[in-house]
Amino acid sequence: MRRHLLCGVVVAALLLVPATTAQAAPSLVGVVPANGAVVTERPEALVLTFSEDLGSAEVDLGDEVVAAVDVDGPEVRVRLEDPPPGTARDYVAAYVVTSVEGIRVRGEVGFTVDPTAQPSEPVEDRWGGLLAALVVAALALTLWTTLRRWSRARGDGG
Repeated sequence: MRRHLLCGVVVAALLLVPATTAQAAPSLVGVVPANGAVVTERPEALVLTFSEDLGSAEVDLGDEVVAAVDVDGPEVRVRLEDPPPGTARDYVAAYVVTSVEGIRVRGEVGFTVDPTAQPSEPVEDRWGGLLAALVVAALALTLWTTLRRWSRARGDGG
């Protein structure tokens, strides 16, 4: 019985390891303009805010000219060259940031500039982390219940 219980605990711990390891890397917690937003005027800068201080950052906007990328703690400010007035366009920024501990994270954000559109902000998904935690908890409970039933069926006690 103890061997099966130990096996269940090890499996449950292994299921939790990817979730805790991923939290050690810096994660994007804010973007201005918001990811997926439609704005009527092109901003002078794109601002990315991360969950922890960064050591460096690289941002690629494709054919867009970037004047400078400034890193200040958890914030990356991408200053853009003089924007052409009245230009409608989609912007996609591919970034690579490195935490002060040396952990590299890649990602991509985008926004649309359309002088004729109504400004909008996208709806953020704040339930993803909770859903992942519930799935892991359900898997652990299912594993524990199955091992307990299997152990009782074998007559090991319980």
